[in-house]
Amino acid sequence: MIRHPEKTASISVICDLDGLLVDSEFWHFKAYQSILKRYDIKLTEDLFVQGWLSEKQYGMRRYLERAGVVEEADIKKVRQEKAQRFV
Repeated sequence: MIRHPEKTASISVICDLDGLLVDSEFWHFKAYQSILKRYDIKLTEDLFVQGWLSEKQYGMRRYLERAGVVEEADIKKVRQEKAQRFV
């Protein structure tokens, strides 16, 4: 039996589970760095790697708390601004 490509339906899906296909750590860093700069908080690449990457979701929260951002609403605002910038 001969298969005709035009008669064979196929669907391909590519999923990037953040970092699988594209190394996005640098862009997360740049997004956070630009947002925090507006709050006069300096984020270096070393601090980002030590905090955010080593502690995952709690790393940035702890970094913000050490920088004096302790109110839940303020932490949420920084995260929302970063999410908008990152997309």
